[in-house]
Amino acid sequence: MFRENKRFAAIKPFSKKKNQIKNLSNLEKKLFFSYNEV
Repeated sequence: MFRENKRFAAIKPFSKKKNQIKNLSNLEKKLFFSYNEV
């Protein structure tokens, strides 16, 4: 969780999606973050 919060701080344009992301499953979160790292 701590790592994810750091990422949210670094990805401010995605802050609006933060609540949306909270509702995703762990697998979906991993896919979302790996996609944005590319």
